[in-house]
Amino acid sequence: MCVLFSVPRMISISWARQSDTSRAEDVAKAWHKILPRDLEPLVFLMQSSERSGAFHTALEYLKKAE
Repeated sequence: MCVLFSVPRMISISWARQSDTSRAEDVAKAWHKILPRDLEPLVFLMQSSERSGAFHTALEYLKKAE
């Protein structure tokens, strides 16, 4: 998995989402941990949290993105 994150802009969370939403969340969390300034994983996590009704978590991701 680390090899994938050596070129994060070539990886899309949508790739992981096609197979499994929880896998996409894991990819986004790992991506954010490695490259905290990239916005794509935070936006995905924020939207995913909002869809599941976890509004507090969604707002926390929004704060990080700001």
